[in-house]
Amino acid sequence: DCVVASGVVGDLVLAGTPRDASCCANLRAGLLAALALYTDSNVTWDTQLAWYGLSSCSVPPALGTCRDAPAHVADDAALLRVLAAVCSAWSPTCSTEGLVGTGLLASV
Repeated sequence: DCVVASGVVGDLVLAGTPRDASCCANLRAGLLAALALYTDSNVTWDTQLAWYGLSSCSVPPALGTCRDAPAHVADDAALLRVLAAVCSAWSPTCSTEGLVGTGLLASV
């Protein structure tokens, strides 16, 4: 399984189909950026970091760096590279199929 997030309120996992480490890292970086940048929440991202167990930059080093705020997610340039990598590798063994959450992350 590819663990996208594992924190105090539950887990977010791409289950089932085996994914290679690169695919998992890129999907994780893209999904965490989407959660930080494109979801409407009354809870600050700093609080959500503990929910997702995120304490360092989620971007694979070869693809770039993270922004200062929201913390630990891809900056604009890295996000474009992450998305390009995900799109170029998209296949039955590298996709978001099987995304499941447990605990409070079941609703994500």
